[in-house]
Amino acid sequence: MNVMGIYKNFFILVVCVGIFIMLSSPVLAAPRSSSQFTAETQGTRVIPYLSISDKYNLLVIDMERDNFNNVEYIHYNLNYNTTDPGDLRGAEGTLYPWLQSVKDQLLYWQGKPFFRQLIPLGTCSKGVCKYDANPTSLKVTVYTKYFGKVATDATVVTVER
Repeated sequence: MNVMGIYKNFFILVVCVGIFIMLSSPVLAAPRSSSQFTAETQGTRVIPYLSISDKYNLLVIDMERDNFNNVEYIHYNLNYNTTDPGDLRGAEGTLYPWLQSVKDQLLYWQGKPFFRQLIPLGTCSKGVCKYDANPTSLKVTVYTKYFGKVATDATVVTVER
């Protein structure tokens, strides 16, 4: 085989490997929301995905920023109604983007970093979930606290169903 043949085969190999890497990348695998929502953003952008089915009810929130370098923590709070008996339902949690275990969960969409949080709309214990019937009026508030600052920014998202 001549030198040009070797270069041609090498080029084809590099292109194939590049296409494989791009197609398996979380950047291309990360969907964007088709859920209807309104947002008042002052800090972290929040993109919600509402998935309701016979098997599960799930709210997924993507928390996106230009970077997370100066973020001490991001706290989210979810409230919603349901036709099940009981009071207003909800969930909350906190992410610490500077922790390595959290950094390892960082995803990218069109070059912007984000964290994805999966929130079951119901109660789960020991791997078994009971999902709330007909969750409505979903409201997510995301607070962003920065290193060296006392105040936090808040983003409020209302998901329509």
